[in-house]
Amino acid sequence: MESWIAVIVAVIAAAASFVAALLASRQALRARKSAEQLDSRAHRIARIDRQSEELREAYLRFATSLGSYAQDGHLGQVRAALEVLAACSGSTEALRGQVIGQAKLLSMSGSQGVRVGVEPSMIREAYMEAQELLADKRQAEATD
Repeated sequence: MESWIAVIVAVIAAAASFVAALLASRQALRARKSAEQLDSRAHRIARIDRQSEELREAYLRFATSLGSYAQDGHLGQVRAALEVLAACSGSTEALRGQVIGQAKLLSMSGSQGVRVGVEPSMIREAYMEAQELLADKRQAEATD
């Protein structure tokens, strides 16, 4: 009879060990998935931050080129800055539209030998909207 008790105790202990191993494995999988989700979110937020910084630097380059255009009348720097601004990954359709319109105006004025003033206000508004959109995306990622 005692041998049966020893066998039953051994079977119960083996079953308990097996169940504990299954639960530990399941918990490890959950922890890994959770860590991957956090890492993925951090990467998405970092990408949005890079897009915002790229856009900020391109706008700064554009604004700086306006100063040299006002002093020297060199269209090349302004056109280059506009191209960079339009090519930014954080640029919106509205910003690209404003940039392309201004670039066309500058190109026509340059080919005709007429100096045209650059109107930055519409580009500034579109730039600010693009930055707000990126900030909203970042906030949505951070709170998800």
